[in-house]
Amino acid sequence: MSIAPSIDTHDDAEMDVASPSTSTSAIPSKRRKAVPVHRCRFPDWSPSAISALTITPTTFDTGLLNFGGASAERGVLGVARANGDVELMCWGGHQGWVAWRTLPSSFPVFPSRSSKKPTSQLSHLLFTHQTTLSDSDLLLYDGDVEGAQAEIKRLEREGVRLFGVGGVGSELVEWEWGGPGSSKEVGRVKSTLPTLPPIFALAASRHSSHLAIGCEDSTIRILNILDDELELVSKIEVGGPGRVRALSLAWGPPESAVAKGKAREGSPSASSLPASFSTPAESYLIAGCSNSSIRRFDAPSSGSISGHWKSIHRMTVDQLKGEQTVVWAVVVLADGTVVSGDSMGNVKFFDGEMGTQVQSFRAHKADVLCLTVGSTGTSLFTSGVDQKTSEFRLVTVSSTRSSSGPSSRWIQASGRRLHSHDVRSLIVSPPYAFPISSPPATSTPIVPILTSAGLDLSLVIVPISPPAPPSSRPSPGTKSLKNPVSDAPSIEFETTVHRRAAYVPQRSKPFEVAREARLLVCRRDRTLGVWRVEEGKGGSGGGEGKSGWKRRQELFGLQGEEEEDVAPAKGWSKIIDMELKLQTNLVASAVSSDGKWLAVSDLFETKLFRLSAVRRLKFSVQLPTINASHLQKDGSLSPRRQKTFSTSLSAALPTSLGTGSSTLLFTADSSRLILATSFGSSLAVINLPAGKDEVFEVVKVFGDHAERGEGSREIRGRPMNGESNGVNGTNGAEHESEDEEMDGVREGSSKIEKPATVACVAVSSDGKWLASVDLERKVCVFDLETLQ
Repeated sequence: MSIAPSIDTHDDAEMDVASPSTSTSAIPSKRRKAVPVHRCRFPDWSPSAISALTITPTTFDTGLLNFGGASAERGVLGVARANGDVELMCWGGHQGWVAWRTLPSSFPVFPSRSSKKPTSQLSHLLFTHQTTLSDSDLLLYDGDVEGAQAEIKRLEREGVRLFGVGGVGSELVEWEWGGPGSSKEVGRVKSTLPTLPPIFALAASRHSSHLAIGCEDSTIRILNILDDELELVSKIEVGGPGRVRALSLAWGPPESAVAKGKAREGSPSASSLPASFSTPAESYLIAGCSNSSIRRFDAPSSGSISGHWKSIHRMTVDQLKGEQTVVWAVVVLADGTVVSGDSMGNVKFFDGEMGTQVQSFRAHKADVLCLTVGSTGTSLFTSGVDQKTSEFRLVTVSSTRSSSGPSSRWIQASGRRLHSHDVRSLIVSPPYAFPISSPPATSTPIVPILTSAGLDLSLVIVPISPPAPPSSRPSPGTKSLKNPVSDAPSIEFETTVHRRAAYVPQRSKPFEVAREARLLVCRRDRTLGVWRVEEGKGGSGGGEGKSGWKRRQELFGLQGEEEEDVAPAKGWSKIIDMELKLQTNLVASAVSSDGKWLAVSDLFETKLFRLSAVRRLKFSVQLPTINASHLQKDGSLSPRRQKTFSTSLSAALPTSLGTGSSTLLFTADSSRLILATSFGSSLAVINLPAGKDEVFEVVKVFGDHAERGEGSREIRGRPMNGESNGVNGTNGAEHESEDEEMDGVREGSSKIEKPATVACVAVSSDGKWLASVDLERKVCVFDLETLQ
């Protein structure tokens, strides 16, 4: 953070100055001023680890979100933080994954819990996308092909759902994530199943028709999620001696209803609609267990999920000294091959039909916690406790001992250490999907990328294109695929360069500064800290009466002409530590420049505090009477909540969903508070009282940010060097001309409704103009004098 030259800190303050290697002759003889930059380490803000990653299926067209360009090809990435927040990111080209929106943690706390403090850790995260009709829809649209096609198109646009497991591990929740067709209540929990036993595993079927959850009570529960349902339909007993838990789950390739046996009433075979409109029947479910085994459960032969699931195969893994081996991760390939990663560091390949082991690799020195399949299904990546990411490739060999002809085998191709702590999740973009009848979303090839994350807080991205065989390598005149992550020419996992993303939030920074009052506010999950940065005073300082900064100025010839020696500052002091009662994690905070007002907000409520100086007695003896002359300020502040603020704000806002804010800002003169509501995206302007009164006047509420009034004008970015429209050509839609592109965006946006959330507001230094921008890249400017 950059602050005034007179500020310093005692907590390992560091200053960025000119490099010592710079030649002194290059510095001009004329003295010039320099601004010191202090590195403040005293704020006790700590980022959260990443516990899970997910990405939208390939069936969802991310271009519906109006990102365009490369963003439409990569999908939406979901990042589950250990504090319960969910970060949604889109691909920003050379910027990598960039933040789009954050869904704050809002898991309820039940009285039966032993801990009084809310537990909001997320352990699983999953996107699903329904693109076929349920049995009830097949009956509804029987004979109406046009109506069925319209329903399928609606599902392709609006059928994406976001699920997660949080709290103490027994809460399966669904969020309103803000996709096409979502309501304005983005961020709230849409539905939940809170009465389940602790959940250890979560997996969605290939066509997003069912969810499988592995529970602590040695059962696997099957849920129906078609048509926005979340209904328990079946329960599978894992079985085995003792309490055997399913710690990882994977669905097998789907089958048609005819292949499953006798068709039931209302099944696709009994409908006059095309077979592609119906949801295929499930084949089997693979469960990695805690007792050194992998189980296969076949779906009922009738095709109904609610029937009896039969255990067919029990595949065993290696054990060490009689201890049980835990299978942390399993996946099923299109040919039925089952791949597992266990607590011994082994990666094993099984024949899913016969239940026999085909290959085994000792790829890691510790537990394999996650694995993922490459986009084409010919590569596999594993990682875990040893921080190593291993690559496996499917190759063709001319002959083996068991076969004289060519056959396919998996080999361990490479391994790299990309993290410094445990890796909890791996994801590939575009994700792996079983072959489907519909054509792929994009016809142009793109370089797949691997995203990994874990306890070291940061996302790591790396391209993972398989090496091209010599016969298919491009000729010297042919243009090769460009590296989407770095400037390195290689796009292969083994030889390319990876990128590490910053763990500091890209939106809604956790720090705020009050310039006049010299306060620093740190916003954490559900608490708040305020520090005062002391001012430096004149006088003799360190060695030879000069401060450390003064000595650096003389060393590099940066002395000011009329500057006086400045003694080292007193440093900093923590004056407020607040623990707030909230429904969700904090979303926004702001402090006025004079340090008299502090505003914080979660998803549902905005709270305003008045900060007043604490006065204490000058004398240690007791006095018969006490008046103002006997008191003195001790430098600390006391926050007092303004309860009438919420009442005034709630009465003025057009929404009844609460007074939560997505962003907060005080004007430069600290006379007004500007806030953008979390739901509805209205902008409210509130006058703050100058005295001790608690009368707050909402002078203006600007309408929904998504509305376009008469005379309004939309400003969009121009294409740069023939690239896509948007920031550096990464976030706009493809176009042929500017007029055609803008007409297409306007026409498309009128068809697809999406909630607009204000991401940032700014007020001019004179307090006359207010500018705001939402996540749809729309900028609005308002006049605060005329309130128009």
